[in-house]
Amino acid sequence: MTELVSTGEEGLLDLIGRLNPPGSKSNETLDFAISGWVHFAANSKEQRKIASAAIGKALGRPLHNEVKATLILEPAHHSRR
Repeated sequence: MTELVSTGEEGLLDLIGRLNPPGSKSNETLDFAISGWVHFAANSKEQRKIASAAIGKALGRPLHNEVKATLILEPAHHSRR
């Protein structure tokens, strides 16, 4: 996970950018990677800032609304643990 998170904001944006709209292809692998990235980042203030910035930028991109909803809920999902 350290290697994945070391890709920084660009790496997380790349993963998010590869998400497929619902119904086309499975996002299981990408969802797992993004969830792991955010979960790992939850333990570091610096990494949380990077994840937050990447998600904020991704929400400004032309992504499917369901993909955006998942991104919005992802950090909240990890904060409840």
